[in-house]
Amino acid sequence: METTSGENLSEVAVERSGNAIATLNRTYQVRTGDTLSLIALRFGVDADALRRLNRFPSVNVSLRAGQQLLLPATGEELRPRTPDREHRVQAGETLSKIAADYGVTLAALLQVNRIADPNTVYVGQLLIIPGDSREHGGASRQIGPPRNGFFYYTVQPGDTMSTIARNLNTTMLAIQTYNNLPDAETVYNNMQLKIPYGPPPIDQVFPPVPMSGTRFVVSISRQQCWVYQGERVVYAWPCSTGAGERRTKPGNYAVQSKILNAKSKVWKLDMPYWLGIYDVGPYENGIHGLPVSWQTGKKIWSGLIGQPATFGCAMLGDLEASILFRMAYIGMPVHVLN
Repeated sequence: METTSGENLSEVAVERSGNAIATLNRTYQVRTGDTLSLIALRFGVDADALRRLNRFPSVNVSLRAGQQLLLPATGEELRPRTPDREHRVQAGETLSKIAADYGVTLAALLQVNRIADPNTVYVGQLLIIPGDSREHGGASRQIGPPRNGFFYYTVQPGDTMSTIARNLNTTMLAIQTYNNLPDAETVYNNMQLKIPYGPPPIDQVFPPVPMSGTRFVVSISRQQCWVYQGERVVYAWPCSTGAGERRTKPGNYAVQSKILNAKSKVWKLDMPYWLGIYDVGPYENGIHGLPVSWQTGKKIWSGLIGQPATFGCAMLGDLEASILFRMAYIGMPVHVLN
């Protein structure tokens, strides 16, 4: 995308770390007419993440020309990639054999080398070998919008893990997980913390369902979840997963039961808007709204959404659970991520 002056944004106005602001984030110098929403749109980042990173009270804050902003990094920038390799064709080799030897598909090999006829290979020909498709158990791609990723936050005097998590709309567990910290106390002045935002990218192996279908994503460390329709996020909600030893099991699942009001004889609870996703012995874990106690007839755990609380399920508020229940179908993909 070009600026109003005709210059390419990837070549001007963006600096890497090592500038006066001691941070791993890129920086951007505000131009006349810029708004946070416009800058976020240009760089493919979330406007609210941009606001939080620069400590603005609102996305509608007035900016001045020359002001320097920190930019979040997108998931695309930080996503690890398998590098392409090269292969020199030897006597007796065919494209099918070369593709099999490297664990890639013949179609991928033809596409990356722009070869129309697989029989035209010749001895000495230099081929590009695309990244190994076996790495994720089959042909895969990333789903999710580009407006997700990470930004780096520099710890300030007086900061604690809990205040950082609260101010940046994340959890202490997410900060520990994404930064490989041993505990909630290991933060110090000027430390660079990686803060995730937006739905996490998923390695999606095809074809489970058409990309136009609905799917549900749960992040255990962030206690958040997202509803996709195709590649578009239509809802983002806080949720609660399993607490203590009854931790929700990460994995790729599909909805295997759909019950308006399921009953748990073990815990003596009604589970409204039940979507079962995997078996635990003779029982089933799933997604549900606020449970109702058989003993009192009242809802429980209403104040715990956004933190681990359940016996292994993913819990939503009743409104959110009812919306998901209406959208869900047997076989709907559910991705539970750490």
